[in-house]
Amino acid sequence: EWSTCQGKKFVHRDLAARNILVSDEGTGICKIADFGMSRDLQDESYYISQAKKIPIKWTAPEALHYKKYSSASDVWSYGAVMYEIWSLGYKPFENSTNQESIRLVDSGYRLPPPPGCPKPMYKLMMQCWYV
Repeated sequence: EWSTCQGKKFVHRDLAARNILVSDEGTGICKIADFGMSRDLQDESYYISQAKKIPIKWTAPEALHYKKYSSASDVWSYGAVMYEIWSLGYKPFENSTNQESIRLVDSGYRLPPPPGCPKPMYKLMMQCWYV
């Protein structure tokens, strides 16, 4: 729950719709789950990863290229989660290989708004993907 995370310094490193729990009580409450890749940032503002497997299509360019994870890289991933939600379950870069998606992002390409996505929501996604 967000209220228990406030003030904590950690990076999740695997924000994706598959790691979001949604309440079945109709309250609209969502909680982030699967903290297996998360790391403590208590003494630093970023974490350098040694991991070999990463969720490429959800991961920020600085984390892909330099293995440098921070709150900013989690914000990038949050934009991908919003894309998944508004596209009704499509994964980011669903029709691209991992390498193609990396080249696209590096060239400045960003995912287009999903059909029916409100402009303010897409603007928020784009702010998440600002490098």
